[in-house]
Amino acid sequence: MGRWVSYDGAVRELEAVDPAQRLPVFLTEQDGDGLSLSIDELRRLFLYVWGDGDHPTEYDSQVSALLRWIAPVRDVESYLSGNHIIYRGAEGSDDGIRWSLDEQEARRIWGDKLVRGEVESNEVLAHFTADGKNLVLVDPEDIYDVRPV
Repeated sequence: MGRWVSYDGAVRELEAVDPAQRLPVFLTEQDGDGLSLSIDELRRLFLYVWGDGDHPTEYDSQVSALLRWIAPVRDVESYLSGNHIIYRGAEGSDDGIRWSLDEQEARRIWGDKLVRGEVESNEVLAHFTADGKNLVLVDPEDIYDVRPV
């Protein structure tokens, strides 16, 4: 991969990569200095490479660092406001960035052993609603009052 100088060029290069490898390629590319892409273009590329969000959690710290820079990322023009209860599986909840705003969806994804936490809307780094899942990505340090459901 070469240094991306245009959004269209970045998309072309990412299209040539296996979908499972797009996120790591994107994270590697954006980690360098001198990117000439705008924040909006980086947001759109993130949505493209995130896809269904079924990525190994080993990338979560890099994703969180990137999102702190380009947030908020949204797949539809919806805006959160106020305080939110979020849910995820109890296993890995200490450092997990993937949460749901919907308890039933969280149970479908992670099973019945859930934790809940609270987060302010301005701390939500990404919000995905287009597929009906209502998922959010949140830095674990910004979540409070985490406890079992």
